[in-house]
Amino acid sequence: MTMIFDRNIKSVQRLIKKYGQLVTWTKNVRVPDGQQPWKVTQTPQTFQVYIVFTKKGSNFAEALQHLLKGTEVNIGSPRGLMASVPFVPDITDNILRGNQRIVIKGIDPIEPNGVPIMYLIEFA
Repeated sequence: MTMIFDRNIKSVQRLIKKYGQLVTWTKNVRVPDGQQPWKVTQTPQTFQVYIVFTKKGSNFAEALQHLLKGTEVNIGSPRGLMASVPFVPDITDNILRGNQRIVIKGIDPIEPNGVPIMYLIEFA
């Protein structure tokens, strides 16, 4: 199924790399102990990814979507666009942009037929 979206994925990756900013994405991977599987250690994994940071603000379509979902209309939250990556992003992950740590508020994947093409990220 990925063959259908390969061209779209490559286009998104190319444009986000061209217009984005290189950041360090850190995931804490839970690794169980082989001898004592109930003991889990957190091992940080870092990835270098490109994110296009967008201006703060909200448009009518986004506000309407929040109203239909029954969620809060967030006006002024910074957002970002990230192409598909070799890991599954999570809101518990950390992003380092230069020396600034960025908190992830939400991640909305764009994945037609379950194939991730890009992620819309909302920052706190």
